[in-house]
Amino acid sequence: MNLGTPYRIAKHLKISKRSVNLWINRYEEERELQCKVNANGRPSLTTENEDFLLTCSAVVNNFDNSLAIAGNAGLAHFSQNSISRRLTKSGMHSRVAAIKDILTEEHRAARLHFARRYVHYAIEFWRWVIFTDEKSCAAIHNAHHTREWLALHPQLVALDWPTKGADMNPIENIWGYLVCKLTKARTEEGMPYHACDANNANLLFELVRTEWGKLQ
Repeated sequence: MNLGTPYRIAKHLKISKRSVNLWINRYEEERELQCKVNANGRPSLTTENEDFLLTCSAVVNNFDNSLAIAGNAGLAHFSQNSISRRLTKSGMHSRVAAIKDILTEEHRAARLHFARRYVHYAIEFWRWVIFTDEKSCAAIHNAHHTREWLALHPQLVALDWPTKGADMNPIENIWGYLVCKLTKARTEEGMPYHACDANNANLLFELVRTEWGKLQ
């Protein structure tokens, strides 16, 4: 996450540019972002500055949990729920770190071979290709039940997709596009309506199908 200038940081955190410059200067001088406390043990900073500290700590220590993030900012006296609420309010959301596959030379060679083989295929060919994103097919059509299903449907021919080539599947980008569209969806009255607000599976399906239809 790189917000760039103090102006953009202030706009993102919804605080004054003066507060941003204050903490940037303090970090350059003291090389720390610790919350100072007064004699009675209560934080002397305003909520605005506390939010800024937490957000800075989250950006710098983006693999830490919320308690560790607060501790690094000198705000360990806050509860975990309070820390999470403040970070969410600042636009920070918890995520599970992605586990990346390690590509060997054989994997790279197979990916390159696949790309070179199909690079000149006409668009009409790809119109007949069904791209899937099923976890059960993660073994590149080697799962037992997948082989059985394909055997029962001889009219379907599986492409020789390379091992460790899931990221080459264009359906990955389609899902990301649909999620973006769903989060911007509007009701008939023009009010924001997010997919997470769907209170049943049928309603969510209708939202997805509507946006999917717009892709055609």
